[in-house]
Amino acid sequence: MEILNTKFLSNVASYGGALCVEEENNLNLFINNSSFLYNTGEYDGGSIYISEKDINKKYNIIKENIFSFSLSNSSFDSNMSRRNGGAIYMNHSYMNKGIIENCTFSNNISKNIGGAYYIPYNIIKKKPKENNNTYINNSAYSYGDNYGSNPAYIKVANEYNHDINSGSYIQLILKLYDEFDQFAHDTNFFFTDIFIEASLYDKNISKEEEGYEIIGNTGRFSKGICQINQLKIYSNTTGSCVLQISAKSNDIMKTSLIHENYILIDINIIPCNRDQLKMNLSNNNGFYCEAPKCNDCNYDNAICVAGYDNPNNDPRKINVYV
Repeated sequence: MEILNTKFLSNVASYGGALCVEEENNLNLFINNSSFLYNTGEYDGGSIYISEKDINKKYNIIKENIFSFSLSNSSFDSNMSRRNGGAIYMNHSYMNKGIIENCTFSNNISKNIGGAYYIPYNIIKKKPKENNNTYINNSAYSYGDNYGSNPAYIKVANEYNHDINSGSYIQLILKLYDEFDQFAHDTNFFFTDIFIEASLYDKNISKEEEGYEIIGNTGRFSKGICQINQLKIYSNTTGSCVLQISAKSNDIMKTSLIHENYILIDINIIPCNRDQLKMNLSNNNGFYCEAPKCNDCNYDNAICVAGYDNPNNDPRKINVYV
């Protein structure tokens, strides 16, 4: 299909306001010296929607060597999608064999992701080559003013202490990022069903650590951020271990999109301080550190000091003031 010297103005469609291409076999599309103005996609692709049918992917019937796509010397201005891809939606396995060059994308709007264009996932295969394109004043309500994909990986966004006592809190702020390495702000709450789970492994990451208890190890993302404030690790031993934070979803498709769906955090569990007592959990799945308790004292500036043989931190026993 060739489209030359053509103007697409104020068209509306569910997918691709001006042009929808969902190929049964192979894609051959050449667009040159054309303009796309004020087109609207009620769902995806304000002007152009390109996708392969699911049957093609299932039976692998698309032939790479006869795929061709070229978009050149064209302009996209003031197009809008009510979901993804203000100007173009692209979801084709061999789109990386095509090219977009000498094109201008201006004032396009996506009400979710990708003001100029959107690729749901796997941009290595699905993103065309680009040459000498211009992006001006495009916007997306959620994220990716010029381009965007679904969330692809998570990162820790705050500083945290690697050396902790057993039973102490770890506070983490996690953020979602798309395949273009942009923060997936998700202001439309489309990915709120993505959540995290934390597990503890030995330092070689060969097996889950035994003799530990972990609480507060789940959380959900809101606007692309997951704050974990109540994560506690109780361990029977001190030393190095690895905390694995995994991103998951009840929607299998969304989980599969997060291709780097876990991060590893080195943790060193250290002994209790000299002024603390080592207390064992009732289920023997770890210990925690607690400040010694003493009976009331009438002396100013007194300090309660841990004694010996007081596993229950009983203030009536030999914890003393000094």
